[in-house]
Amino acid sequence: MITLDNGAIVKSLHGEFRREPCGSNYAVYGTKGMMETRLIGGDDLYVYVSGKEGIEKYVPEKFIAADMAEKFGGHGGADFYPTHFFIQRILGREDGYKYSIDVYNAVDMGICGILAYRSILNGNIPIRIPNLRNEEERNQYRNDHACTNPEEAGDMLLPLCSKDHDPIPDEVYYEQKLKWIEENSK
Repeated sequence: MITLDNGAIVKSLHGEFRREPCGSNYAVYGTKGMMETRLIGGDDLYVYVSGKEGIEKYVPEKFIAADMAEKFGGHGGADFYPTHFFIQRILGREDGYKYSIDVYNAVDMGICGILAYRSILNGNIPIRIPNLRNEEERNQYRNDHACTNPEEAGDMLLPLCSKDHDPIPDEVYYEQKLKWIEENSK
């Protein structure tokens, strides 16, 4: 749970929750209403406002590159739009500047998880999140290749899991692949 600067409290639930069929939804509840997505499938948003009767269904309209976005449906556009706006920015187009984020904001969103894993591997010690806009702090990470991919990490290889575990045999992956092919060829 997080208390924001304005006093609002946010509760974030995530982790190894299991259910089938798999799916996720997003819900925001406040003192004056709520909004949430369906649990499985769809991009519709359901909104309740205190004092109004009933729940309103809001269907987000794809108004930018809608024809292309429809071909890459899923996750409310999250599978399509980040790449689309990245390309638009590289091409110097207005939509790319208006709707994309810079590399620093992108790294800010991911580095906390990366460093949290390092914290776990080191007994949950606090690890300061660097400001990579600052050249001195950025240089401390310049040759940092620590990750779980042996081809990238070199001598900085991190374990796949923070707990001891037996490696999963290749046959298990192969069996799962065959099951997936069978289920998706129907």
